[in-house]
Amino acid sequence: MLLINTQSLINLLVINVKQEFFNFFANIEVNSNEANHNDLQNIKEHLLYYLAHQTRKVYLNSQFNVNLLALDNKTAFILIDYKIEILTKTAQEIKNDWFGKKS
Repeated sequence: MLLINTQSLINLLVINVKQEFFNFFANIEVNSNEANHNDLQNIKEHLLYYLAHQTRKVYLNSQFNVNLLALDNKTAFILIDYKIEILTKTAQEIKNDWFGKKS
């Protein structure tokens, strides 16, 4: 009986999907005229960027869940939104005026 761990299965799946992705675009490129090759290359690059983004997102979400599951009664988990946007001074002034506060 062959035992394969989860990470090995994920790696095999990623390799298969990656190979199918490149075969798909190679097949389209062979069967299309040269005028479309630049457009196909741009589409392929955008799709690769999107797939990389989705892969990172899934990985980070799984790591987040691992950290949550590791919590017990004596530990704390501090979540910080690293994408917070700093308001410009004019927006802050408008916000202060709106709420009637003086800074």
